[in-house]
Amino acid sequence: MLARMVGVEGMKPNAQTLASVLPTCARMQWLCLGKELHGYIVRHEFFSNAFVVNALVDMYRRCGEMKSAFKMFSKFARKCAASYNAIIAGYCENGNIIKAKELFDQMEQEGVERNRISWNCIISGYVDNFLFDEALRLFHGLLKEGIEPDSFTLGSVLTGCADMASIQLGKEIHSHAIVKGLQSNCFVGGALVEMYCKCQEIVAAQKAFDEISERDLATWNALISGYARSNQIEKIGELLKKMKGDGFEPNVYTWNGTIVFNTVGRVQYGFDVFSINLDHHHHPSPPQATADLRLTDGISINFNAQFVDDEHTVVFVSERTGSPRFYLTRPGIGKPQPLPSAPNSLFHDRPTIKNGKLYFASAQEQPDPVPLFKSWSAVYSVAVDGTGTVKRFTPHGTVDYSPAVSLTGKFVAVASYGSRSWRTGDFRELETEITVFPESDPENRVTVSERGGWPTWSRDSTIFFHRIAEDGWWSIFRVNLPDSNLTGSPTSPVRVTPPDLHCFTPAAMHDGKRIVVATRRRGNNFRHIEIFDLESQTFQKITESINPSFHHYNPFVSLDSRHLGYHRFRGESTQGESTYPHLDPVMSPVPNIQLLRLNGSFPSFSLDGDYIAFNHDFDSNGGVKIIRSNGSKRWTLLKGRTCFYNAWNPTEKGVIYTSIGPIFESASKTVQIARIEFDPVHLTDDRDEIPFTLKLLTGDGTGNNAFPSCSPDGKSIVFRSGRSGHKNLYIVDAVNGELNGGLRRLTEGEWIDTMPSWSPKGDLIAFSSNRHDPRNSEVFGIYVVRPDGSGLRRIEVAKGEDAEREKLNHVCFSGDGEWLLFTANLGGVTAEPVSMPNQFQPYGDLHVVRLDGSGLRRLTCNAYENGTPAWHGVSGVQLLRSRDGGEDVLKGGFEEPLWITCDN
Repeated sequence: MLARMVGVEGMKPNAQTLASVLPTCARMQWLCLGKELHGYIVRHEFFSNAFVVNALVDMYRRCGEMKSAFKMFSKFARKCAASYNAIIAGYCENGNIIKAKELFDQMEQEGVERNRISWNCIISGYVDNFLFDEALRLFHGLLKEGIEPDSFTLGSVLTGCADMASIQLGKEIHSHAIVKGLQSNCFVGGALVEMYCKCQEIVAAQKAFDEISERDLATWNALISGYARSNQIEKIGELLKKMKGDGFEPNVYTWNGTIVFNTVGRVQYGFDVFSINLDHHHHPSPPQATADLRLTDGISINFNAQFVDDEHTVVFVSERTGSPRFYLTRPGIGKPQPLPSAPNSLFHDRPTIKNGKLYFASAQEQPDPVPLFKSWSAVYSVAVDGTGTVKRFTPHGTVDYSPAVSLTGKFVAVASYGSRSWRTGDFRELETEITVFPESDPENRVTVSERGGWPTWSRDSTIFFHRIAEDGWWSIFRVNLPDSNLTGSPTSPVRVTPPDLHCFTPAAMHDGKRIVVATRRRGNNFRHIEIFDLESQTFQKITESINPSFHHYNPFVSLDSRHLGYHRFRGESTQGESTYPHLDPVMSPVPNIQLLRLNGSFPSFSLDGDYIAFNHDFDSNGGVKIIRSNGSKRWTLLKGRTCFYNAWNPTEKGVIYTSIGPIFESASKTVQIARIEFDPVHLTDDRDEIPFTLKLLTGDGTGNNAFPSCSPDGKSIVFRSGRSGHKNLYIVDAVNGELNGGLRRLTEGEWIDTMPSWSPKGDLIAFSSNRHDPRNSEVFGIYVVRPDGSGLRRIEVAKGEDAEREKLNHVCFSGDGEWLLFTANLGGVTAEPVSMPNQFQPYGDLHVVRLDGSGLRRLTCNAYENGTPAWHGVSGVQLLRSRDGGEDVLKGGFEEPLWITCDN
């Protein structure tokens, strides 16, 4: 209508029209139309109208263009509460709470009245950025100024009380809500329910819920989560029926609890970023460095760094908040400075700062609909100071890894997988292309090499990258750009490193004469950093003489080529974290589900969720151990024997089942199902070992019996056995075993049925199987069957041809038996596998799905192999570090990918 008004009928919109249309652009995030209107406003001099300017500020801030919003505010806005509120809300929404508070304080200094909206903006901003103490102090400031809080104010503050478990203040705010008649408001009532639930006041939560006049799905989910936290599982079924009667269908946010899982090798990484001065390398003499300088602080793991402007300032990735985030560190700043990132993204990688911008790879945008067998990795940039929007360089539908920015910042190079669906066998060397585009014109993408990964720039014209050469050795190649406009044809890639050693993850020096590489040589099991001279074709070993028995990863160099950096295990004697907790929090995409990484494998919860049985490892520390579910104490139950896959009896707290024998063996190898009995009264702080009795439930000579799962009545065990020559499922008496209690076969066929899980309802058994493709041991789907052997069916997670590529393992049920949790290869590859340790197989992200195959949701998105999950209905566990010194010392005990060998 506006276009017709201007173009067809020749009418000119007035200020009132513009002030009405701009809010629509803001709500719909129509930035292009908003900019056109901005141009019209400039040409027709409407900046004198406060409503138009405020609407323009609001449009830019809702579209995330904070730089433009602040420019409009500073130059043209009449400094009133409305204009301030718009710009403060924008900075809060974009995570720049410091700038928002600065403007909020400026209102008082300039005599602009801070109204209720002003206070609501800043309070909710602090809550949304997890600064709850500051939010509560602001709330008291609001009351002191005599401003009456509304439902939005109270709801925001109650959210802060919930996350701080501040029950006393929460009750005070509840009283205030009652006095003002706001307790029945959906927003306030829902926040009250969540606050009481998180504070373990379930009776008060139920009362608050009952007073809400119009409940929504989020309120129902909060109450159900509260009953799960209180371990009142029987109440949940009743609530689900009432919820459906209210017209709401449960979703993944309804299901809650704690998921504990293993990440292969990750607990022992202990990475920090280090650097070495290379001044002596300008001379032909060999390197004389005897030590490297640690640049990061020894907290969590810190890796994949780049120098910023000198030899001491680096940008790097750290997992100290439960997921990869970007930080900046330099001498004298104390704690590392967090940099802008997508708050809800589970994965960030490969940061580089150039010309005031942070360039990085991220999985922050979940495609809709979510494609299977396709990575979410893409390349982005954002201003380092947090202003402006996040810019996506990767076309939607395309996958890009490992961004590199040229010396001047004119070009960006990526390892691109294109728009292809991921081939499950494409893992050791991703079949990526080296693609280049101008930073200012990312749609002008040019492929300069059809194979290659991990690009690095020498100035603006030459790119080095790695790939496997025809002789089987990882090698570094070079390609020259055609011209400064990317219009000509690039030169053919030229191999620059020789055979007989692996060279990967290069970092080019801008003198054009040398590159830094990570190497693996014959006779050396460790990855080291070396400098390769392109003219003399010689290597200079850098790290082998300093730390010969440590792996060193992903080198980077300073702009002046005088300093070299990398990450490695920090060592046992250095300052920083020297032990790894029994349980470590991992960021969850579902608010009601808590994710915890276990220092061990195959966890199983006790019925009440207070304890977790697990296997510490499968060699020197073999056996079964128990920890409190808050991570504060660990006990040894069975030791000195290789055990794997545990199942806690749901009716007897002192009974755990496990598999005793070697893992990953043939059908005929002897592995036994064991019943371990102990007295839970021995789970005290003054004990480290628990006395027990052990009984084997399977007979001698019956082959490979493993993966026990107990029925909800505690009377039967379903397990996988190879006694027939094929791995199928059997059910045995949980007390007397097969000799005295009986055994029956559940499945039969010349395929693999494995890793069964008995539903808490008792009606179904879920398991992994390749029965749809018996000759292929690399594909597994999820199946369910009734305990009597009837009703066998496949859970159709992927459909059509995609279903034939599934590798779905480690399946278990949610507490109500309606959802399945499993580990899968459905998400493709998130980062180049050769750049990291371990990387044994191309699957390892946790997913949940309904029993009918709907509602698929990804829970983890990282570059690791995650598996062996267990799910319990209790959530909101407050983790504690072990007080008795029982945590494992970090020793850097991880492995190189087994497929990197020097036997070519």
